[in-house]
Amino acid sequence: MSKIIGKNIIVSRKDRSNTKKLRPKTNHTRKKNCGYVKRGFDRTDFFRKCESYFDLRMWFDRELEESFDYLNAVKKGNLAEITRQVERAQRIRKEKWDNLKAELQARQEL
Repeated sequence: MSKIIGKNIIVSRKDRSNTKKLRPKTNHTRKKNCGYVKRGFDRTDFFRKCESYFDLRMWFDRELEESFDYLNAVKKGNLAEITRQVERAQRIRKEKWDNLKAELQARQEL
């Protein structure tokens, strides 16, 4: 269970029903009956959701090179994932540049 209070995020070690203990660094993600830990914690999903929530709430236009998916692929991904993210970043950057050029030309024509 996590609560946002002001600018801080408080993460409890137990779930909402206060019966199951959660361990953020466990490897038993979404498995049942793995010893004392009943359920794992998906950290990548947590980071993605926090990033998208922050961007939505703060109206933040995050560059792709600053996103969690891009940085995670560069840090931990294989060559295919890295290449896919870099090509995606280049394509998005080119689209933004083309949109800016089109907008500038439209303003100059007026």
